[in-house]
Amino acid sequence: MDGIPITAMDTRLDSQPESILSKSDKIGFSFEVTPLSGFQDKDSKTSNILFHPGLILRYAHGFSIIGRLAFGVVGALWSYGLYLAKR
Repeated sequence: MDGIPITAMDTRLDSQPESILSKSDKIGFSFEVTPLSGFQDKDSKTSNILFHPGLILRYAHGFSIIGRLAFGVVGALWSYGLYLAKR
């Protein structure tokens, strides 16, 4: 680094999510894995891996409640979400 500041233009983050979905008429499960790759000065490395499981509860009239978690392997990266969906 030697006193040279790093800006947003010096580093780029890229991801390619892969997911699995299993469901029935009443319940479903989804699981997503997303490696986060950082690029800087022609070098690339996987900087983190995000795991994103979810549970789908299906109800009458086409409504579903979807709970999702997200957490990373490196650092304190985590989040959650609760969604209501209609088919």
